[in-house]
Amino acid sequence: LYDIYHGWIAFYTEPLQSCADAQRQGFDVGISVGETGTAFLDAIQHVGYSFWAGVKLHTILEKIDYYLELALLYNIEIAQEYLSMFRGTISALIDGSQPARKNKLNGATGEGMQHSNHSIATNFHRAIQAYWSGHNQRCHHYLE
Repeated sequence: LYDIYHGWIAFYTEPLQSCADAQRQGFDVGISVGETGTAFLDAIQHVGYSFWAGVKLHTILEKIDYYLELALLYNIEIAQEYLSMFRGTISALIDGSQPARKNKLNGATGEGMQHSNHSIATNFHRAIQAYWSGHNQRCHHYLE
């Protein structure tokens, strides 16, 4: 319920901060009842909505590291891939430099993703990094 309503519908009518909080609650509920797959979908949405809602980047980075540790523990590969991409983007924005290519927890950057959204997600993160680094033409390239 958290993932469906707050992840795909509520952001049209509710503040992003509320949606992010609901996704975090969904993660907590999913982990507590053993639904790790659904819990980590909520975790990915929580990170995304927190980013767009303007939560401090260092705070999001701490949450990503927490989620990544658990994703490694539960061996949820898709969560590791998406969270690693967000981690790279946020690290690049904090450092104001090119994104780090490896995550300290698992070495992933999202480059090896094997599902159909691989290029969309990768290009999305590259576009954000390029835009905030002042490379507007490169941003446009990734969005085409």
